Amino acid sequence: ADYPIKYGSGGTMCDLPNKADQVETLGGTWFSAQKDARGGQFAVPYSYLPYKAKYVDPETAQEYKITVVPMADYESYEDGYATIGTSLIAPIVAKASTSPRPPLVLFAHDGDNAWGGGSSYYNESVTGFSHASSANGNIATTIPQYLYDNPVPESAVVHVEDGAWVNADGDFGHPQFTNWLWPFYDPVSKKFNPNGWTEDMMNQAITTAGENHAIMAEQLEGNNLRMSEIVNPTSAVSPAEKAWHFLMAGYDSGNAYYGLAEDLEIKTTLAVNRCVQFAKPTLDAHPGVDATKPSVFIPQRWPYNPGEKGYGAPYAYKDFLNSADFTVYTFAYDVSGIEKAELKYRIDVDGKNSPNSNQNETYAGGSEVGSWITLPMAERVFPKGNVTNNPQADLYMLPDVIANQYSA
Repeated sequence: ADYPIKYGSGGTMCDLPNKADQVETLGGTWFSAQKDARGGQFAVPYSYLPYKAKYVDPETAQEYKITVVPMADYESYEDGYATIGTSLIAPIVAKASTSPRPPLVLFAHDGDNAWGGGSSYYNESVTGFSHASSANGNIATTIPQYLYDNPVPESAVVHVEDGAWVNADGDFGHPQFTNWLWPFYDPVSKKFNPNGWTEDMMNQAITTAGENHAIMAEQLEGNNLRMSEIVNPTSAVSPAEKAWHFLMAGYDSGNAYYGLAEDLEIKTTLAVNRCVQFAKPTLDAHPGVDATKPSVFIPQRWPYNPGEKGYGAPYAYKDFLNSADFTVYTFAYDVSGIEKAELKYRIDVDGKNSPNSNQNETYAGGSEVGSWITLPMAERVFPKGNVTNNPQADLYMLPDVIANQYSA
């Protein structure tokens, strides 16, 4: 609740958390740090402590909890590019005595970026840092060992905002994964337009349709698929297992992350076309039988913060006051077709989403939320080709199936 709002380098490089993601917890002591515009503002020791997070089944209201361990994103970025000294963690160590549990500074790197995955890193830099830090009284540990020594109380529940890792180009941790799900825009004005087109959205429309074929083939085969055959098919592979084998390759995040590089814009299409090819005989062998629910892509909205400031790559990293009106859009597909699509929403009463109450998380709701409101969603037959005539998008292969778009 006391987050020091700052846009740009050393602050946030994307939209601020939506009010539904903001909590009343106070961070207390904050420090700001950045390298190459990566970083932000961090509460000490709050940002360096494992907590519990819960998922609430919206139909049954049953809670499920896991332990969540935060990565030290700024420190990790520094550590992944050069040998660091113990002064990097001094602000965290200084507040250790005020912490309910010892702070855990977790260095985590993005694959083999820079030199953070090489021999000199592990054998020299990590060794040197560990010894120097231990000499200062700090304890080198692992996540399982730390959690064994310092178990997280079941009551220590936090809300975790959605989003990618903070260093993602053009995304910087945006809760809607904008770099993978670039919103529709008008090719001339560059502003949001639900009738626009991006290769990211095209990929999601294609995989949504492919998913419905794979799930239906799996159900018709009896829901007894073998993971080993999906991962590494043998001569004993079933049609549904082979359909899933090819579909899974289409979800490679690089296809969307790198956009129109090389031939990434058709790799999802290739994967889904092969999926449908192997699922179709099973579907055709059961005419008129369809007990599979429609496949619906997780609904998106634009702007993310209606009536509030927008910031980040879609706004060219400039403050922009959004309209209070917003569009909700998604993709949906069913092998047997979709008769209608409706958007259901409700108004929160107190403007808060306390972790101590689950009324916002369940369909049944309660006194903290209003009644459900229903709006019809407009259907758009989503185009298969390069409708913007973007010379970078070489769609020499078209999808055999594609979901339609629905918006309100």
